[in-house]
Amino acid sequence: MPKQSTIQVRIESDLKERAEELFAALGTSLSEAVRLFVAQSVHDRALPFTPSVRRLTGDDRAFGALAHYANHALASSERAAWIKAQGGRAQGERRARR
Repeated sequence: MPKQSTIQVRIESDLKERAEELFAALGTSLSEAVRLFVAQSVHDRALPFTPSVRRLTGDDRAFGALAHYANHALASSERAAWIKAQGGRAQGERRARR
């Protein structure tokens, strides 16, 4: 199937370089690794790894949020409600920063 869509992701330059080195050593590219991630996620209808909380500060706060989303025991309606609540919190945080 021809590739017809583009995804743009902003990440730190150092992280991108390290990822490119890793995937080159594994015989693939960063782009192919992203395609594999998306394909596996869609196939499994879940993240292809188990998120874990290492730190709850800075950018790592997302790990805790993702763990709840990846909980297979939740019904679709429970996930949808949780996602909606996360969006409400994010909007509230944006308003508070202004």
